[in-house]
Amino acid sequence: MLLTHADFGPSAANWQLPGFAALEHDGTHVWQGDLCGISLTLECAVIGKAVREGGWNLAHACPRPVRSLVPAGSVYFCTLNDPIDINTAITALHGQHIGHDTALGRGELAVGIW
Repeated sequence: MLLTHADFGPSAANWQLPGFAALEHDGTHVWQGDLCGISLTLECAVIGKAVREGGWNLAHACPRPVRSLVPAGSVYFCTLNDPIDINTAITALHGQHIGHDTALGRGELAVGIW
């Protein structure tokens, strides 16, 4: 679950977790990738309406580009691809930040079991 808004880039699928790629597995389209060294398969995502952020650049006296962010509260349901202990995965992911602008607090994760 995202505790803060996340910026996953300007692509059309900016909801998609960074480093994940779409592929077909047993006739089903899935997304697989790594987060903080943990290999995952995205099973389902519950995502709110995109948060639009823009503003004014005071230094250059011009508008900042408007971008879409994945809203806080969005939930990604994933399964582990590797045979590792679930507690190891939770410890590795909980509290981490993913995406762009992580130094600003974007993309903070809360991880649990579903």
